[in-house]
Amino acid sequence: MPVRRVRWLDTALARRDFSPRVSRRLTNQHAITQINPSLYEDIFNRVYPAYVWGAQSKLDIFGDDYRGTDPLQTYPSAVLIKYVIASAFAFSIGKFSEFQALDPDVAISTFYDESIVEDFGQNFNSPGKYTIIAALGSLAFLTATGLHIATADPGKPFGQAQAEAATAVKGSLQGTGKAARERELDLYVSSMEAVNWKDVQKKLGKPSNETLKLSLSNKVEVARHRAELDER
Repeated sequence: MPVRRVRWLDTALARRDFSPRVSRRLTNQHAITQINPSLYEDIFNRVYPAYVWGAQSKLDIFGDDYRGTDPLQTYPSAVLIKYVIASAFAFSIGKFSEFQALDPDVAISTFYDESIVEDFGQNFNSPGKYTIIAALGSLAFLTATGLHIATADPGKPFGQAQAEAATAVKGSLQGTGKAARERELDLYVSSMEAVNWKDVQKKLGKPSNETLKLSLSNKVEVARHRAELDER
């Protein structure tokens, strides 16, 4: 019997969750449907919490502890995320050392490039999330790595935080170009200056952990969405 091996995604989406043009294309009786490449971006943005597609990448960052009672609860995490994104931008243009020599606020204002950011969304309804889509293929995995390190315990040896972050993000990389992304990730991590990032852990990471507790896992969102679908 002819078979085709597939990798099932841990998601909970109905056809109505997609745009009408994608939903119409998915409505048929075929076991496998070929999708026009013009529809890929819409599908990727809804299905994957993180991806790299050519020169574009996307990353969802979740705030599982969002309560909805404090209008400033998301602020410390937003500042932290903007700092880490700015670090990825600085690294991509070869100015990472210059970036790390600056105070966090100055580093953000100097290196955060809005022209590269296609979308920075904040959707908080329990749970909530930030979504970053940028015209930089390395943004997703570098930002994920930087967040792992920036939110690590300041009392932990910095080398340990670097190793744990690199291992975690490398374990999630898949597809063509994985080896090149791993090399870029290793260079980003090895270029980090412990004194600077320890300071970031205390000034930005600790307040973020205390207020929102950022996560790169979409398990809570998927569980909530699956429960909503079951109720319909």
